[in-house]
Amino acid sequence: MEKWTLHHPKPSQRMRYVVDVVWREWLGVEIEWVLGDSEHGSAQLDSRVALCWGGEAVVSWPCHPIMLDGTQPGPSSHVEWSCERLHTDRFGLMCLAMPCAVNDGKEGRQIDVLGALFYALTCWGEIGCARDEHGRPAPSSLPLSLQEHEPQFGDVIMSRGMQHRLPWAECFAVAWWEFWSHSIPRDRSVNARNAPRGLIWNPTFDVDVALKHRGRTWWKSHALQCRDFLSGRWSQCRERRRVLRGIEQDPFDTYGWIRRFHETESLSWYVLCSRRSHPYDVGLDAKGEFLPALVENLASHTEEGRVHWHPGYRAMSDPAVFQEEARMAVQMGLECTRVRAHFLRSEPEGWAALSMRSVVEDASLGWSREVGFRAGVSCPFPAYDWVHDKVLPMTIRPLAVMDMGLMECIRLFPQFAKVELPMMMDVVASIGGHWVSCWHNTTVSDDQAWKGWKSTYVHMAQELRQRVRCTLGHDRDGMA
Repeated sequence: MEKWTLHHPKPSQRMRYVVDVVWREWLGVEIEWVLGDSEHGSAQLDSRVALCWGGEAVVSWPCHPIMLDGTQPGPSSHVEWSCERLHTDRFGLMCLAMPCAVNDGKEGRQIDVLGALFYALTCWGEIGCARDEHGRPAPSSLPLSLQEHEPQFGDVIMSRGMQHRLPWAECFAVAWWEFWSHSIPRDRSVNARNAPRGLIWNPTFDVDVALKHRGRTWWKSHALQCRDFLSGRWSQCRERRRVLRGIEQDPFDTYGWIRRFHETESLSWYVLCSRRSHPYDVGLDAKGEFLPALVENLASHTEEGRVHWHPGYRAMSDPAVFQEEARMAVQMGLECTRVRAHFLRSEPEGWAALSMRSVVEDASLGWSREVGFRAGVSCPFPAYDWVHDKVLPMTIRPLAVMDMGLMECIRLFPQFAKVELPMMMDVVASIGGHWVSCWHNTTVSDDQAWKGWKSTYVHMAQELRQRVRCTLGHDRDGMA
Protein backbone atom coordinates (compact mmCIF):
# COMPACT_ATOMS: atom_id res chain seq x y z
CA MET A 1 0.00 0.00 0.00
CA GLU A 2 1.41 3.40 -0.96
CA LYS A 3 2.17 5.74 1.92
CA TRP A 4 4.21 8.77 2.90
CA THR A 5 7.69 8.16 4.30
CA LEU A 6 10.58 10.32 5.44
CA HIS A 7 14.09 9.15 4.66
CA HIS A 8 17.22 9.98 6.61
CA PRO A 9 20.15 7.82 7.76
CA LYS A 10 19.69 8.71 11.42
CA PRO A 11 16.82 11.09 12.28
CA SER A 12 17.43 13.03 15.47
CA GLN A 13 14.99 13.31 18.37
CA ARG A 14 14.32 16.87 17.20
CA MET A 15 13.30 15.65 13.75
CA ARG A 16 10.99 13.02 15.22
CA TYR A 17 9.45 15.56 17.57
CA VAL A 18 8.59 17.95 14.75
CA VAL A 19 7.09 15.20 12.60
CA ASP A 20 4.94 13.96 15.50
CA VAL A 21 3.64 17.45 16.27
CA VAL A 22 3.20 18.81 12.75
CA TRP A 23 2.29 15.86 10.56
CA ARG A 24 0.44 13.68 13.05
CA GLU A 25 -1.18 16.31 15.28
CA TRP A 26 -1.67 19.34 13.01
CA LEU A 27 -2.12 17.72 9.61
CA GLY A 28 -3.46 14.33 10.64
CA VAL A 29 -0.96 12.54 8.37
CA GLU A 30 0.73 9.28 9.34
CA ILE A 31 4.34 9.27 8.16
CA GLU A 32 6.92 6.57 8.79
CA TRP A 33 10.65 7.09 9.09
CA VAL A 34 12.89 5.03 6.82
CA LEU A 35 16.45 4.86 8.13
CA GLY A 36 19.83 4.66 6.46
CA ASP A 37 19.70 1.04 5.34
CA SER A 38 17.02 1.81 2.75
CA GLU A 39 17.43 2.89 -0.86
CA HIS A 40 16.61 6.53 -0.09
CA GLY A 41 18.62 6.58 3.13
CA SER A 42 21.93 6.11 1.40
CA ALA A 43 25.05 8.09 2.17
CA GLN A 44 24.32 10.94 -0.23
CA LEU A 45 21.35 11.91 1.92
CA ASP A 46 23.36 12.12 5.13
CA SER A 47 22.72 15.86 5.32
CA ARG A 48 19.25 15.88 3.74
CA VAL A 49 15.75 14.62 4.54
CA ALA A 50 13.62 13.21 1.70
CA LEU A 51 9.82 13.04 1.66
CA CYS A 52 8.72 10.07 -0.42
CA TRP A 53 5.43 8.73 -1.73
CA GLY A 54 5.14 5.12 -2.80
CA GLY A 55 8.91 4.72 -2.71
CA GLU A 56 9.60 7.74 -4.90
CA ALA A 57 11.19 10.95 -3.60
CA VAL A 58 8.84 13.94 -3.91
CA VAL A 59 11.07 16.60 -2.34
CA SER A 60 14.16 16.82 -0.14
CA TRP A 61 15.78 19.54 1.90
CA PRO A 62 19.06 20.14 3.76
CA CYS A 63 19.39 19.66 7.51
CA HIS A 64 20.19 22.79 9.47
CA PRO A 65 22.65 22.35 12.37
CA ILE A 66 19.94 23.14 14.96
CA MET A 67 18.29 19.83 14.02
CA LEU A 68 21.22 17.85 15.39
CA ASP A 69 20.56 16.68 18.93
CA GLY A 70 22.73 18.56 21.37
CA THR A 71 23.24 21.68 19.25
CA GLN A 72 23.03 24.73 21.51
CA PRO A 73 22.66 28.38 20.41
CA GLY A 74 25.92 29.82 19.18
CA PRO A 75 28.04 30.49 16.08
CA SER A 76 27.62 26.89 14.87
CA SER A 77 23.87 27.38 14.61
CA HIS A 78 23.93 30.65 12.67
CA VAL A 79 20.43 31.35 11.38
CA GLU A 80 19.78 32.38 7.80
CA TRP A 81 16.43 33.18 6.26
CA SER A 82 14.69 32.60 2.98
CA CYS A 83 11.22 33.37 1.67
CA GLU A 84 9.20 30.42 0.44
CA ARG A 85 6.83 31.19 -2.43
CA LEU A 86 4.04 28.71 -2.99
CA HIS A 87 0.60 28.85 -4.59
CA THR A 88 1.53 31.50 -7.17
CA ASP A 89 2.89 34.02 -4.68
CA ARG A 90 -0.10 33.80 -2.33
CA PHE A 91 2.22 32.48 0.36
CA GLY A 92 5.43 34.18 1.41
CA LEU A 93 6.85 33.76 4.90
CA MET A 94 10.43 33.92 6.09
CA CYS A 95 11.71 30.52 7.24
CA LEU A 96 14.94 28.97 8.44
CA ALA A 97 17.29 28.18 5.54
CA MET A 98 20.86 27.20 4.82
CA PRO A 99 23.23 27.45 1.83
CA CYS A 100 22.99 24.58 -0.65
CA ALA A 101 23.41 23.79 -4.32
CA VAL A 102 20.37 24.67 -6.42
CA ASN A 103 19.73 25.02 -10.15
CA ASP A 104 22.64 23.36 -11.98
CA GLY A 105 24.88 23.38 -8.94
CA LYS A 106 24.71 27.14 -8.32
CA GLU A 107 24.86 28.20 -4.69
CA GLY A 108 21.57 29.25 -3.12
CA ARG A 109 19.49 28.92 0.03
CA GLN A 110 16.89 26.25 0.70
CA ILE A 111 14.50 26.07 3.61
CA ASP A 112 14.95 23.26 6.12
CA VAL A 113 11.30 22.28 6.62
CA LEU A 114 11.78 20.49 9.94
CA GLY A 115 14.34 23.04 11.11
CA ALA A 116 11.98 25.97 10.52
CA LEU A 117 9.26 24.28 12.55
CA PHE A 118 11.63 23.26 15.36
CA TYR A 119 12.92 26.84 15.45
CA ALA A 120 9.34 28.02 16.00
CA LEU A 121 8.17 25.39 18.51
CA THR A 122 11.16 25.93 20.80
CA CYS A 123 11.23 29.76 20.48
CA TRP A 124 14.85 29.42 19.36
CA GLY A 125 14.87 32.96 17.96
CA GLU A 126 14.28 34.48 21.42
CA ILE A 127 17.59 33.21 22.76
CA GLY A 128 19.90 36.19 23.13
CA CYS A 129 17.33 38.79 22.04
CA ALA A 130 16.61 41.96 24.02
CA ARG A 131 14.46 41.67 27.14
CA ASP A 132 12.29 44.13 29.03
CA GLU A 133 12.50 44.89 32.73
CA HIS A 134 10.52 41.73 33.54
CA GLY A 135 12.74 39.43 31.49
CA ARG A 136 10.28 39.10 28.60
CA PRO A 137 11.49 39.12 24.98
CA ALA A 138 10.97 42.19 22.81
CA PRO A 139 9.41 41.26 19.44
CA SER A 140 11.25 44.08 17.68
CA SER A 141 14.61 42.38 18.40
CA LEU A 142 13.66 38.96 17.00
CA PRO A 143 15.45 37.82 13.82
CA LEU A 144 12.09 37.47 12.06
CA SER A 145 11.14 41.05 12.90
CA LEU A 146 14.33 42.38 11.36
CA GLN A 147 13.63 40.97 7.88
CA GLU A 148 12.95 43.40 5.03
CA HIS A 149 9.96 41.44 3.88
CA GLU A 150 6.16 41.74 3.99
CA PRO A 151 4.83 38.40 5.31
CA GLN A 152 1.89 37.08 3.33
CA PHE A 153 -0.55 34.23 3.74
CA GLY A 154 -3.50 34.01 1.38
CA ASP A 155 -4.98 37.46 0.93
CA VAL A 156 -3.48 38.75 4.18
CA ILE A 157 -0.34 40.86 3.82
CA MET A 158 1.23 42.12 7.05
CA SER A 159 3.56 45.06 7.49
CA ARG A 160 7.30 44.43 7.42
CA GLY A 161 8.66 42.92 10.59
CA MET A 162 5.23 41.75 11.76
CA GLN A 163 5.53 38.01 11.06
CA HIS A 164 5.45 37.41 14.83
CA ARG A 165 1.77 38.36 14.78
CA LEU A 166 0.93 35.33 12.65
CA PRO A 167 0.88 31.60 13.45
CA TRP A 168 3.52 31.46 10.75
CA ALA A 169 4.79 27.96 11.55
CA GLU A 170 1.33 26.48 11.03
CA CYS A 171 0.79 28.57 7.91
CA PHE A 172 4.09 27.32 6.52
CA ALA A 173 3.30 23.69 7.37
CA VAL A 174 -0.20 23.77 5.86
CA ALA A 175 0.82 25.60 2.67
CA TRP A 176 3.96 23.54 2.15
CA TRP A 177 2.15 20.25 2.70
CA GLU A 178 -0.76 21.11 0.41
CA PHE A 179 1.63 22.27 -2.31
CA TRP A 180 3.55 18.99 -2.41
CA SER A 181 0.69 16.59 -1.67
CA HIS A 182 -1.32 18.04 -4.58
CA SER A 183 1.40 16.84 -6.92
CA ILE A 184 0.58 13.21 -6.09
CA PRO A 185 -2.36 11.62 -7.99
CA ARG A 186 -4.20 9.97 -5.14
CA ASP A 187 -7.22 10.15 -2.89
CA ARG A 188 -6.03 12.77 -0.37
CA SER A 189 -8.80 11.92 2.09
CA VAL A 190 -7.09 8.60 2.84
CA ASN A 191 -3.73 10.16 3.65
CA ALA A 192 -4.35 13.61 5.09
CA ARG A 193 -6.94 15.45 7.09
CA ASN A 194 -8.49 18.37 5.25
CA ALA A 195 -8.29 21.02 7.96
CA PRO A 196 -11.78 22.39 8.69
CA ARG A 197 -12.27 26.09 8.15
CA GLY A 198 -12.79 28.21 11.21
CA LEU A 199 -11.05 28.52 14.53
CA ILE A 200 -11.44 27.29 18.10
CA TRP A 201 -11.81 30.16 20.55
CA ASN A 202 -10.85 29.73 24.19
CA PRO A 203 -11.75 32.88 26.18
CA THR A 204 -9.66 33.15 29.34
CA PHE A 205 -9.58 35.70 32.15
CA ASP A 206 -6.84 36.52 34.63
CA VAL A 207 -7.84 37.67 38.10
CA ASP A 208 -4.96 39.74 39.45
CA VAL A 209 -6.93 42.27 41.50
CA ALA A 210 -10.21 40.56 42.34
CA LEU A 211 -11.94 43.63 43.82
CA LYS A 212 -11.24 47.33 43.98
CA HIS A 213 -12.66 48.11 47.44
CA ARG A 214 -14.23 45.01 48.98
CA GLY A 215 -12.48 41.93 50.34
CA ARG A 216 -10.11 43.78 52.68
CA THR A 217 -10.03 44.00 56.47
CA TRP A 218 -11.80 46.97 58.05
CA TRP A 219 -8.54 48.55 59.17
CA LYS A 220 -7.03 48.24 55.69
CA SER A 221 -10.07 49.89 54.11
CA HIS A 222 -9.96 52.64 56.75
CA ALA A 223 -6.25 53.26 56.08
CA LEU A 224 -6.86 53.50 52.33
CA GLN A 225 -9.73 55.90 52.92
CA CYS A 226 -7.51 58.17 55.02
CA ARG A 227 -4.74 58.06 52.43
CA ASP A 228 -7.07 59.01 49.56
CA PHE A 229 -8.71 61.77 51.61
CA LEU A 230 -5.37 63.35 52.50
CA SER A 231 -4.23 63.02 48.87
CA GLY A 232 -7.31 64.86 47.60
CA ARG A 233 -8.81 61.78 45.86
CA TRP A 234 -12.26 62.50 47.21
CA SER A 235 -14.18 60.82 44.39
CA GLN A 236 -12.31 57.64 45.27
CA CYS A 237 -13.34 58.08 48.89
CA ARG A 238 -16.99 58.52 47.93
CA GLU A 239 -16.88 55.46 45.67
CA ARG A 240 -15.27 53.29 48.36
CA ARG A 241 -17.80 54.40 50.97
CA ARG A 242 -20.77 53.63 48.70
CA VAL A 243 -19.36 50.22 47.75
CA LEU A 244 -18.65 49.20 51.34
CA ARG A 245 -22.15 50.27 52.36
CA GLY A 246 -23.68 48.15 49.59
CA ILE A 247 -25.06 51.11 47.64
CA GLU A 248 -22.87 50.48 44.58
CA GLN A 249 -21.28 47.37 43.12
CA ASP A 250 -17.53 47.08 43.31
CA PRO A 251 -16.17 48.28 39.92
CA PHE A 252 -13.93 45.21 39.52
CA ASP A 253 -16.72 42.75 40.31
CA THR A 254 -17.40 42.03 36.63
CA TYR A 255 -17.71 38.27 37.05
CA GLY A 256 -21.48 38.21 36.62
CA TRP A 257 -21.28 40.14 33.34
CA ILE A 258 -18.48 37.90 32.02
CA ARG A 259 -20.41 34.73 32.81
CA ARG A 260 -23.61 36.04 31.23
CA PHE A 261 -21.72 37.19 28.13
CA HIS A 262 -20.17 33.72 27.78
CA GLU A 263 -23.29 31.83 28.79
CA THR A 264 -22.90 29.27 25.99
CA GLU A 265 -19.07 29.13 25.99
CA SER A 266 -16.59 27.48 28.32
CA LEU A 267 -14.36 29.78 30.32
CA SER A 268 -10.89 29.41 31.78
CA TRP A 269 -9.91 31.54 34.76
CA TYR A 270 -6.44 32.07 36.22
CA VAL A 271 -6.65 33.43 39.78
CA LEU A 272 -3.60 35.04 41.37
CA CYS A 273 -2.67 33.22 44.55
CA SER A 274 0.41 34.69 46.17
CA ARG A 275 1.57 36.58 49.20
CA ARG A 276 1.10 40.30 48.78
CA SER A 277 4.35 41.86 47.60
CA HIS A 278 4.66 45.33 46.10
CA PRO A 279 4.74 46.42 43.40
CA TYR A 280 3.53 43.40 41.39
CA ASP A 281 1.60 40.96 43.62
CA VAL A 282 -1.02 43.32 45.04
CA GLY A 283 -4.14 41.17 44.85
CA LEU A 284 -6.32 40.13 47.77
CA ASP A 285 -4.89 38.04 50.58
CA ALA A 286 -5.06 34.41 49.46
CA LYS A 287 -5.79 33.38 53.05
CA GLY A 288 -8.83 35.63 53.28
CA GLU A 289 -12.46 34.61 52.85
CA PHE A 290 -13.27 36.18 49.48
CA LEU A 291 -10.99 34.35 47.05
CA PRO A 292 -12.02 30.76 47.96
CA ALA A 293 -15.68 31.76 47.58
CA LEU A 294 -14.90 33.39 44.21
CA VAL A 295 -13.15 30.23 42.97
CA GLU A 296 -16.19 28.13 43.84
CA ASN A 297 -18.50 30.61 42.12
CA LEU A 298 -16.44 30.77 38.91
CA ALA A 299 -16.26 26.97 38.68
CA SER A 300 -20.07 26.78 38.60
CA HIS A 301 -20.26 28.47 35.18
CA THR A 302 -23.30 27.33 33.14
CA GLU A 303 -21.29 25.85 30.27
CA GLU A 304 -18.01 24.96 31.94
CA GLY A 305 -15.70 26.91 34.18
CA ARG A 306 -12.10 25.91 34.76
CA VAL A 307 -10.37 27.81 37.55
CA HIS A 308 -6.59 27.53 37.47
CA TRP A 309 -3.68 28.91 39.43
CA HIS A 310 -1.99 32.17 38.45
CA PRO A 311 1.48 31.96 40.09
CA GLY A 312 2.81 35.25 41.43
CA TYR A 313 5.62 37.37 40.06
CA ARG A 314 8.40 35.82 42.16
CA ALA A 315 7.14 32.25 41.90
CA MET A 316 8.48 31.73 38.38
CA SER A 317 12.07 32.53 39.41
CA ASP A 318 12.12 31.18 42.98
CA PRO A 319 11.30 27.45 43.46
CA ALA A 320 10.64 27.91 47.18
CA VAL A 321 8.06 30.64 46.53
CA PHE A 322 6.50 28.48 43.79
CA GLN A 323 6.01 25.55 46.18
CA GLU A 324 4.64 27.78 48.93
CA GLU A 325 2.12 29.41 46.59
CA ALA A 326 1.15 26.02 45.16
CA ARG A 327 0.16 24.81 48.63
CA MET A 328 -1.91 27.96 49.15
CA ALA A 329 -3.56 27.51 45.77
CA VAL A 330 -4.59 23.93 46.56
CA GLN A 331 -6.15 25.07 49.83
CA MET A 332 -8.03 27.74 47.90
CA GLY A 333 -9.51 25.14 45.55
CA LEU A 334 -7.51 26.08 42.46
CA GLU A 335 -6.43 23.55 39.83
CA CYS A 336 -2.63 23.79 40.08
CA THR A 337 -1.39 21.58 37.25
CA ARG A 338 -2.50 24.13 34.63
CA VAL A 339 -1.03 27.58 35.13
CA ARG A 340 -0.46 30.99 33.60
CA ALA A 341 2.41 32.99 35.07
CA HIS A 342 1.79 36.49 36.39
CA PHE A 343 3.19 39.05 33.90
CA LEU A 344 3.60 36.05 31.54
CA ARG A 345 6.97 35.38 33.22
CA SER A 346 7.31 31.82 31.96
CA GLU A 347 10.07 31.27 29.41
CA PRO A 348 10.88 28.26 27.19
CA GLU A 349 14.21 27.85 29.00
CA GLY A 350 12.21 27.12 32.16
CA TRP A 351 9.74 24.62 30.71
CA ALA A 352 11.73 21.63 32.00
CA ALA A 353 11.76 23.00 35.56
CA LEU A 354 8.05 23.78 35.35
CA SER A 355 7.31 20.24 34.19
CA MET A 356 9.31 18.84 37.12
CA ARG A 357 6.95 20.75 39.43
CA SER A 358 4.00 18.66 38.15
CA VAL A 359 2.66 21.34 35.79
CA VAL A 360 0.97 19.67 32.80
CA GLU A 361 -0.09 22.82 30.93
CA ASP A 362 1.44 26.28 30.69
CA ALA A 363 -0.76 28.99 29.17
CA SER A 364 1.81 31.80 29.45
CA LEU A 365 3.34 31.83 25.96
CA GLY A 366 2.25 35.16 24.54
CA TRP A 367 3.38 38.73 23.93
CA SER A 368 2.95 41.10 26.86
CA ARG A 369 3.30 44.33 24.83
CA GLU A 370 2.25 43.08 21.40
CA VAL A 371 -0.29 40.71 19.91
CA GLY A 372 0.27 37.49 18.02
CA PHE A 373 1.97 34.16 18.47
CA ARG A 374 5.39 33.97 20.13
CA ALA A 375 6.13 30.49 18.77
CA GLY A 376 4.45 31.13 15.43
CA VAL A 377 1.93 28.53 16.59
CA SER A 378 -1.72 28.87 17.60
CA CYS A 379 -2.48 25.28 18.62
CA PRO A 380 -1.45 23.57 21.85
CA PHE A 381 1.74 21.58 21.49
CA PRO A 382 4.03 19.46 23.71
CA ALA A 383 6.95 21.32 25.26
CA TYR A 384 10.44 20.28 24.21
CA ASP A 385 13.61 20.47 26.28
CA TRP A 386 16.32 21.25 23.71
CA VAL A 387 19.05 21.14 26.35
CA HIS A 388 18.46 17.43 27.06
CA ASP A 389 16.62 16.68 23.79
CA LYS A 390 13.44 15.17 25.09
CA VAL A 391 9.72 15.81 24.85
CA LEU A 392 8.28 17.02 28.15
CA PRO A 393 4.98 15.76 29.62
CA MET A 394 3.62 19.32 29.50
CA THR A 395 1.45 21.11 26.96
CA ILE A 396 2.06 24.70 25.87
CA ARG A 397 -1.14 26.63 25.14
CA PRO A 398 -0.18 29.75 23.14
CA LEU A 399 -1.89 33.12 23.52
CA ALA A 400 -3.18 35.11 20.58
CA VAL A 401 -3.89 38.39 22.35
CA MET A 402 -3.76 39.88 25.84
CA ASP A 403 -5.52 43.10 26.74
CA MET A 404 -2.32 44.80 27.93
CA GLY A 405 -0.53 43.98 24.68
CA LEU A 406 -3.50 45.18 22.65
CA MET A 407 -3.47 48.46 24.56
CA GLU A 408 0.12 49.05 23.45
CA CYS A 409 -0.87 48.45 19.80
CA ILE A 410 -3.92 50.71 20.01
CA ARG A 411 -1.79 53.55 21.38
CA LEU A 412 0.13 53.45 18.11
CA PHE A 413 -2.82 52.67 15.85
CA PRO A 414 -6.29 53.52 17.29
CA GLN A 415 -8.12 51.32 14.77
CA PHE A 416 -5.94 48.28 15.48
CA ALA A 417 -8.68 46.18 17.09
CA LYS A 418 -11.03 46.75 14.14
CA VAL A 419 -8.48 46.35 11.35
CA GLU A 420 -5.49 44.23 12.32
CA LEU A 421 -7.10 41.74 14.71
CA PRO A 422 -9.73 40.53 12.18
CA MET A 423 -6.92 39.99 9.65
CA MET A 424 -5.11 37.80 12.15
CA MET A 425 -8.34 35.94 12.93
CA ASP A 426 -8.85 35.23 9.22
CA VAL A 427 -5.42 33.61 9.00
CA VAL A 428 -6.04 31.46 12.10
CA ALA A 429 -9.46 30.44 10.78
CA SER A 430 -8.02 29.51 7.39
CA ILE A 431 -5.71 26.93 8.97
CA GLY A 432 -8.26 25.66 11.53
CA GLY A 433 -6.20 26.98 14.44
CA HIS A 434 -6.85 28.15 18.01
CA TRP A 435 -7.40 31.65 19.37
CA VAL A 436 -6.76 32.04 23.10
CA SER A 437 -7.63 35.48 24.41
CA CYS A 438 -6.37 36.70 27.79
CA TRP A 439 -8.40 39.44 29.45
CA HIS A 440 -8.71 40.63 33.05
CA ASN A 441 -11.79 41.20 35.18
CA THR A 442 -10.55 44.78 35.64
CA THR A 443 -10.29 45.42 31.89
CA VAL A 444 -14.03 45.04 31.28
CA SER A 445 -14.92 47.25 34.25
CA ASP A 446 -14.89 50.50 32.21
CA ASP A 447 -13.22 51.97 35.28
CA GLN A 448 -10.85 54.94 34.82
CA ALA A 449 -8.03 53.93 32.41
CA TRP A 450 -10.15 51.05 31.10
CA LYS A 451 -12.99 53.24 29.84
CA GLY A 452 -14.28 51.76 26.60
CA TRP A 453 -12.44 48.46 26.89
CA LYS A 454 -15.58 46.46 27.56
CA SER A 455 -16.84 47.41 24.10
CA THR A 456 -13.41 46.49 22.67
CA TYR A 457 -13.79 43.02 24.16
CA VAL A 458 -17.35 42.68 22.88
CA HIS A 459 -16.23 43.64 19.37
CA MET A 460 -13.41 41.08 19.45
CA ALA A 461 -15.81 38.40 20.69
CA GLN A 462 -18.31 39.15 17.92
CA GLU A 463 -15.58 38.86 15.30
CA LEU A 464 -14.41 35.55 16.78
CA ARG A 465 -17.90 34.08 16.99
CA GLN A 466 -18.31 34.65 13.26
CA ARG A 467 -15.23 32.49 12.65
CA VAL A 468 -15.71 29.78 15.26
CA ARG A 469 -16.16 26.31 13.84
CA CYS A 470 -17.90 23.33 15.34
CA THR A 471 -15.33 21.75 17.64
CA LEU A 472 -16.92 18.29 17.76
CA GLY A 473 -14.36 15.81 16.49
CA HIS A 474 -11.84 18.48 15.53
CA ASP A 475 -10.33 19.88 18.73
CA ARG A 476 -6.81 18.49 18.68
CA ASP A 477 -6.37 18.29 22.44
CA GLY A 478 -9.93 17.91 23.63
CA MET A 479 -10.13 21.36 25.26
CA ALA A 480 -12.14 23.80 23.18
